[in-house]
Amino acid sequence: MLGMLGICSALNAAPDQPFSLITGEQWTGQEAVSLSFNPPQEFDSMTKAQVMALRKQAVLQHSDLIEGSYEYSPAIFGQIEDGLPWWGFKGQFCFGPGPKSIEGVSEESRFLLNPYLLLMLDATNAFINPDPICFAAQPSPPQSAVWYPAKKELVLVYNVSHYFAQCVALHGKFCREQLRVDALNARDFGFSYIYFDDRNSYGVSALTAGASAFEDVYQLKDYIHRGQSCGYSGGCNNGSPEQPHMKFHVDYFPGQLAAGLWYHKPQQKYQNPDVTVRMLLQ
Repeated sequence: MLGMLGICSALNAAPDQPFSLITGEQWTGQEAVSLSFNPPQEFDSMTKAQVMALRKQAVLQHSDLIEGSYEYSPAIFGQIEDGLPWWGFKGQFCFGPGPKSIEGVSEESRFLLNPYLLLMLDATNAFINPDPICFAAQPSPPQSAVWYPAKKELVLVYNVSHYFAQCVALHGKFCREQLRVDALNARDFGFSYIYFDDRNSYGVSALTAGASAFEDVYQLKDYIHRGQSCGYSGGCNNGSPEQPHMKFHVDYFPGQLAAGLWYHKPQQKYQNPDVTVRMLLQ
């Protein structure tokens, strides 16, 4: 029978998977680890095995941060289909759904190729701009990303004000001061629950009343599959599902969105998280 310490350790452990992040007292390395950003790539026509091989290479860039051997989660990446196109950056931010939606490097690649960025910011919708000078204005990459393993904290700095200015210049009234949080990487690393901590967040607010991670702990659902949102004939590999809980409004700058992540559902939203992610919005 487990004693109280054993019970607490079991509850705070990652789910049954062959690898996990090294955090807290288990970490014996340097205090801060700076994470570089791997640029997006073209995934069109690749097999799932090829895409996952690229992800594993990205994980191995900081193999000292994990214990065990990385294997991707079938629940998240198992539905990727061989040979399909992917939503493109220019497609998402200039052409919208349709035959040109796959133009540019694959927008999901920014998440897949940066696995240690557990949470990342993204626009809340696609844009259509027929102007030939249109470019893919989007809120990533972060200006900096620093992981503090002993403190169980990831700090990301985003120049969101610059993104909004670009968005307004390109799309005018169709651009809104709102963003969504992509948690694909967090879920792949075993984190299943999130809460946007209102005590440590400022300059941001819930976008959808009654459906926001600001209100209560939310179970992550991110995965990739053949979807039809791109409007391309036959569909595209794309992130799903639509999650209003992960969207928020930027009220002023500078701001901060602080999010707690748990492996297992906490008893209440202010319970100490297994990992904290702080996104500084400038």
